[in-house]
Formats: sequence, C-alpha cells, structure tokens
Amino acid sequence: EFNMSQFLLFPQKSPRKAFVKQAVCEMEPMTIPESDLPEFTQIQKQEHSSSMVNDPIEDINIGTNKDPKILQIGTSLSIDERKRLVDFLVSNQKAFAWTYENMPGLDPQLVEHHLPLNPYGKPIKQKLRKLDPRLEGPVKEGLEDLLRAKFIRAIDYPEWLANIVVVPKKSGKVRLCIDFRDLNKATPKDDYLLPNIELLVDSTTGHAMFSFMDRYSGYNQIKLVVKDQPKTAFTKPSGTFCYAVMPFGLKNAGAIYQRAMAAIFHDQMHKIMDAYIDDILIKSKAREDHIETLAQVFGRLLQYKFRLNPQKCVFGVESGKLLGFMVSKRGIEMDFTKAKAIIDMPPPTNIKELRSLQGRIQSIRRFISNLVMRGEPFNQLLRKGVKFEWGFECQQSFERIKKYLLNPSILQPSVLGRPLLLYITVNKSAYGGFLAQYEEGSRIEHAIYYISKTFVKYEKKYSPIEKTCLALVWMCQKLRHYLLACEVKILSKLNPLKYILEQPFLNERIVKWQVLLMQYDLEYVSQKSIKGQAIVGQLVDFLHYEELRTNDEFPDEHVLRLETVPIWKMYFDGSRNVIGAGIGILLITPENEMIP
Repeated sequence: EFNMSQFLLFPQKSPRKAFVKQAVCEMEPMTIPESDLPEFTQIQKQEHSSSMVNDPIEDINIGTNKDPKILQIGTSLSIDERKRLVDFLVSNQKAFAWTYENMPGLDPQLVEHHLPLNPYGKPIKQKLRKLDPRLEGPVKEGLEDLLRAKFIRAIDYPEWLANIVVVPKKSGKVRLCIDFRDLNKATPKDDYLLPNIELLVDSTTGHAMFSFMDRYSGYNQIKLVVKDQPKTAFTKPSGTFCYAVMPFGLKNAGAIYQRAMAAIFHDQMHKIMDAYIDDILIKSKAREDHIETLAQVFGRLLQYKFRLNPQKCVFGVESGKLLGFMVSKRGIEMDFTKAKAIIDMPPPTNIKELRSLQGRIQSIRRFISNLVMRGEPFNQLLRKGVKFEWGFECQQSFERIKKYLLNPSILQPSVLGRPLLLYITVNKSAYGGFLAQYEEGSRIEHAIYYISKTFVKYEKKYSPIEKTCLALVWMCQKLRHYLLACEVKILSKLNPLKYILEQPFLNERIVKWQVLLMQYDLEYVSQKSIKGQAIVGQLVDFLHYEELRTNDEFPDEHVLRLETVPIWKMYFDGSRNVIGAGIGILLITPENEMIP
C-alpha cells in the first residue's frame, strides 16, 4: 500500500503565529469535557460508512471465510430484525461490487453520456506535466486497474489531451483524476435540475429506520458514447488513453447521473427512497416494513445492473447523516462534526481565518437561533479598511457561539396543507426571522428554518419601508421552496408589512418588489406572541456578514404568465404658481378616482 504521508502534494501552511493579547488572555480558553458532548458524537472512529450514521454498527460477513464480504448493519436491531436483514443481504450479494470487474454498467438504452461542444469550442492539448517519481508506481497500478476493468483504452492521435491529477485518499492510496478544465469550458451546461437539498432532507424525518448506500464508482457505471470518447484523452509517459465510461470531473456528470437515478427510481423517489447524485437513502415509517422496502429498491438495482459500494453502505439504523444533516425520527439535527470544528477552532489571527470561521458558521445557519451575543465585532473586522485586531468583544462572542453549539436546536420539516408562520424583524443594519408551523391539533409552534442577513452598504440608505420590503423579498427567495406550496402568515411588529402587501405604491423599487411577492400566498398578522418575537428579535444580533446585494431580478425561468398590474397615474396640472398656490400634482387611481 502506498503511503501518501511520505511526502506532500500540496504546500503546507505556515505555522500559526502565537496570539498574544491581554484582553484575550484574561479569558480562560473553553475546554469541553467529553461527557458534556452530545451523545451522538460517541460513535466509532472509522473511515467509510460509519461516518454516515450515529447509531453503533457492527460488521457482518455475507461471504465465506476464504472470500469474506463485509457489510455493516446497526446494532439496535432486535434478534428477529437482525436475522431477516442478514438473510436479505446474503441473498442479494449481486447488488454489490467488490471489484471493478463486478460492474457490468448501465444499459446505454437507459442512459449514455454525450459530450457536445459549443460552436466556438476548439480542441486543446495540454503540455505534459512532470510527475513526482514516487507517484509513478501508484499511478501505473491505477491505470492497470482501469484498463483491466475496460474503463479506459489506448488511443492514437487524439485532438484533445489532458493531464493526470493525483489526489490522495485517506487510506494512503491515490485517486487518478483528469484535468478536464479545457474540455469543460467548451461544453454547454446541462440544466437538469438537482433535487432541493433542504426539501430532500425534510422528507426523511419521521421515519423509524434507514439504510444509507453509495454506488461503486458510480460515474463509471454510465457508458460514454463512442464518438465522444477521444475527447477525454489524457497522457502519461507510458502512453495516451481515453475513457470508455463517464469519468469523474466532467462538467455535466452530476446532471447525467441524477437523470439516471430519476429514470431508475422514478416511482420510488421521495416515497420509500431518495437519491442525490451517488447517495441513496432508503427509509421506512415502520421498522417491520424495512426489509420489504429494501427489497423494492434492490429489485430495481439488480434489474438495471447498478452496483453498490459495500464499504460505503450501512443498513438498519435509526439515524444518520444525509447531505450534511443528521436525520432521524425526532427531526433534523446539526451535524455535530461541523459544530465541533468550530468548538475546537482557535481564535482567528487574520481576515482569512475569520472568513473561514464565518463560513463554518454559515454552513449550520439553519440551526442558529436565540443567540444572546452580537455578531457586530466580527462584522467590523471584515469591513474594508479596518485593521484586524481580535479583541475582548470578539473573543467573548466566539466563546458564546461555542457554548450555544453544545445544545443546538432540533428542527422539524414543514407539512403540506398547514399554514406556515414567517416571523420577521428589521433594524438599521440587519434583518432576520424564522419559519415555523403549528403542530397538528395544537397551538404549539415548531421551528423549521432560521434565517438572517446584514444590509449591504447602499441598502442601509433605504427608507424604513424599503428595508422592510427588501427583507421580506429576500426571505421569500431563500425559503421559496417552502413558501410556494403553502399559505404563509407573516408575524411581525412591523406595520409597514401590512401596507406593502395590501396597498399599491408609487415607489418604483417597492412596486417591483410587490410584483415579486405576488407569487406567494402571504397574509400579514399583527404580532401578539411575545415569545415568538423575542426569539426573532435576537436573530439579527448574530448575522453572517456578506457584501452581496439581494437579488431582486425576476425569475424568468419560472414565469408561466404575465398579468397586468393596476397602475396609478400622476399628472402635473399646471396650476401651481411661484407662491405655492394651486393643485400642482394630480393622482388618478386604477378606479379613475382623482386625488389632488
């Protein structure tokens, strides 16, 4: 086995400078005892499939002693559940690929990858790059594996030519990738839409049992049309090769792969299973139904000769990680590995490290609520022309964030047919809110999504009513996938919201925003819940600082029809004189009512 730790492929960062500042040193660094960490962090420290689940897991051998075939299952199964699951996996060994040779590939009649070129696309041959001599062995071994599996073939006189890129694996081995940047620039984009991650994650909650699966070299299971194979040519001193299957790194590979998933599982998706690129989740509302659910999905896998990666599968667990979220019957939880990365992070010493911290916080923004500190110390350091000085206020905010992350919120998915509650608040420099919904048959609210943002420089100059309208537009855009299908009640102490939703405006900017809001079923409700507004009022105290304007362009791709908006007319009647006498301006409503 080749050990990548023998040398570095990428330049190493310079050691962190010692950080000394009296204001910070006076505060004790935060240390978190292992016993205080959430229970779900006490999981097996393994690579591959165990990182996908919270539950304890065990290895089982569905092969023989001479030819072991190891899979992983949950340990919370009853004796009967375990026996039924093991028997099922033993009888469905053909659904797994233990080597490249076990992959027959998908039928080209179902899906086949094409590589069309833009009219201006011209072939490019990259200059041969030198390879570290110590990588020659692993690269040669990798090429032999690909040739043996018939994933690549030798080629002469290609018009396109790319270089090999060697990427280290955690196991110490290497992955061979190709630098397809030139080819990707000349390829038109496939606009096939991927599933909305948040809605996909929401649909998994409330299920009693899960199985998480991954395909074996998923992209390589899709054939590349013969006439386009030479475009994937790559070079090495020992020869020139091209791909016969869809390689990783092509521009539209993800879209093609998702299209294949939709074709195979079209009547099962979002019901008993979900698929996002090469991740598959099988879910069952009742534990006793899980084997039957697995059988339906495996039947489709075997029918289309799609193979799973046994090292990245785990079966029969009560919770697990999906697309960066922890899902279970209880709801949607923060991936604690992301929280722990922030908790273990030392204080930033420069702007780059502060942006890294902000980025990590942003990755779990959906869960950030009821924070008692202000984010302004961070925001100030990110402004142009401000010298970086990490002071007492910054450190205090940082420690409060760490403390908050020890007990994050558990969110619930939205339920179609029930009204949504959108809390919103706006101040001079920021705005925020959260999306909630009543539990069935009660007035108890559960949170779905927390959201907040700062105004950029020019937006801070807006009038209060413009800021309020802008905040509502931005929140509706961010939560569009939730709001379009439901009635939405807006709860706020901001009375201008009522007039924004009900009255016509002459302000060109607000009129545009009003049109954007017409696609939603919005109703303003005067805020009476002190508790709800107290929570949302604190959201704007901790915001992700970003100098990005709110996109208020019309979503042309979603326009189904155009409607005429009633227009108010304004006339100067000429009667105004130098001393201010006369009517001056005359307004005419859509109903032809004249207002002087």
